[in-house]
Amino acid sequence: MSKHSSTEDVEMPGQKAEANVSDYPETPEEDVFVDADVGPDFHGLSWQGAAVLICKSQFGLGVLGIPGTFATLGIVPGLISLLIISAITTFAGLEMGRFRQAHRTVHSIGDAGQLIFGPMGREVLGFFYWLYNALIIGAAMVTFSIALNTLTDHAACSIVWMTVAAAITIVVCTICRTMKYVAPFGWLGMGCLFVAVWLTAIACLAQSRPHKAPSQGPYDLGFQAFATPSFGDAMNAVATHVLSLAGTATFIPIHAEMRRTSDYRKALWAGQGFVVINYTLVGIVIYAKVGQYVASPAIGSAGPTVEKIGYGIALVGLMVSCLFEAHISAKYSFVRILRGTRHLQEGTMVHWLVWFFSILVAVIVGFLIAAGVPFFGDLLGLLGSLFGVLWAMVVPGMTYLYDRDALRRVPRTWREILIALMMLSGFFVIVGGTYGSVSAIKADYDTGSLKSAFVC
Repeated sequence: MSKHSSTEDVEMPGQKAEANVSDYPETPEEDVFVDADVGPDFHGLSWQGAAVLICKSQFGLGVLGIPGTFATLGIVPGLISLLIISAITTFAGLEMGRFRQAHRTVHSIGDAGQLIFGPMGREVLGFFYWLYNALIIGAAMVTFSIALNTLTDHAACSIVWMTVAAAITIVVCTICRTMKYVAPFGWLGMGCLFVAVWLTAIACLAQSRPHKAPSQGPYDLGFQAFATPSFGDAMNAVATHVLSLAGTATFIPIHAEMRRTSDYRKALWAGQGFVVINYTLVGIVIYAKVGQYVASPAIGSAGPTVEKIGYGIALVGLMVSCLFEAHISAKYSFVRILRGTRHLQEGTMVHWLVWFFSILVAVIVGFLIAAGVPFFGDLLGLLGSLFGVLWAMVVPGMTYLYDRDALRRVPRTWREILIALMMLSGFFVIVGGTYGSVSAIKADYDTGSLKSAFVC
């Protein structure tokens, strides 16, 4: 008897024109993971756990970058941009679930690339998917070090705090081989980040004047309905919105470990809804109250005391971000290496060694790039504009086109119109965001503001 019934989600395909996630039968024998009595439970993730991991793939202190985008674009274009991109990425998340339900051997963007483009597509998309996630690990470690520097008044070098984060990540991730056990950390991390973010927003509301405004006399809040940014600045702001919602690629491995994949839509609506509501409200509240005096990240907008308290509360959530991103990156290489062998699910020596070194390599690469590249923030923005947008807006459209005939779609339906708009918008943001990121890197070099590699 397997750990989970193989028939609890079975639903035979119908002849409807509008297929959805549950229009495909469960086929455990073709799944990347097979239910078995031995080894870790790779089908143990509840829909609630999936929802919180969907949240965690996108929600972090990055939400406090949203007020700055409103200051760049103006509140009206900023809100329109955020809501449109939220709708597009939610639709893309639904498409990712539909595609993975139809193709149960798919575990990552790399596997989707193999179906769409062939073996080379698998290797190219898979490598950049892994590299992108490794960079996100590095970004999470950098944020963790910023938090500890703030709390300790720079009592130690940033490299030391990043090393602490890396060590904790390696140890905990080695123990937690399945998302079933990552999900409880997700709940803890999301709770801490939620409190920290809203503490900052409420503290900004309680201030008589913005912390960074002149302490005496009149001041100009600088709140604008419509701003007039340069093209590069505007595209950087839009790219920030996309990158804040670019966790779509991680929805595929989350779907792969769900106990009941027919609950995926429920998990997506819950997780994505939480993220979008908080992004919108936090952005409006902080920008409306602080205006042009918004700090970057905005957690510093309410003053040093609130900043320390906020980082103290968020510290656990930042550590969970490192754990989650390392798990996603390591799970990709782990499955890629052991797929089709008994070592994928049996707790053999090979299984444990591949899992450990998958974590170790991903964390080390993220650490080295984050600590060694002087323009790491701009590099992350550049690769995010290139690949984060690709995962979030372009590849989901390609998965639909791949299955278009099987889905018996009538040409030019509303869904196809949305797919076309999503892909065109993605290509536009890729071009514009790349231009903005390259311009930012050039400006840093021109002004000499870049630090050397591996310095505090």
